[in-house]
Amino acid sequence: MHRILLLALVSFFALDRLLKYIAFQQSLLSSGEIARFSILSFTPFLNNRLAFSLPFPFLVIIILSLSIIALLLAYLFKLDSFLQRIAISFVILGALSNLFDRIAYHAVIDYFSILPRGFFNIADLMIGGGMIGLLFTNSKKA
Repeated sequence: MHRILLLALVSFFALDRLLKYIAFQQSLLSSGEIARFSILSFTPFLNNRLAFSLPFPFLVIIILSLSIIALLLAYLFKLDSFLQRIAISFVILGALSNLFDRIAYHAVIDYFSILPRGFFNIADLMIGGGMIGLLFTNSKKA
């Protein structure tokens, strides 16, 4: 089970980076939807804001992201549970993937769209899923 979870962690990160590369290349060639799957579409979008389109200056976003990642890394090394470490690693790798975009492109490359305005990427899912996993593993202890 440990190997499967580690493989999933690395695979999701690699898939996110691959899809961001494809989305970025497509956004240079054309704009708009590339593929649609019911309510989900593959639509490159450069998001220069935080989650929920919250506007903050670029430097504030970078400093905030680095601070949160540093705190999460410190927390990672204090955890005893393998499942908790995997959950927090999903959050860290998702945050690092989005941080790389912010530094390289001054925006996060989102490529999935639900309905007309909800843009996200696999890194966002890793962050959300890791937080849920962390809450779930902590609630099992209590």
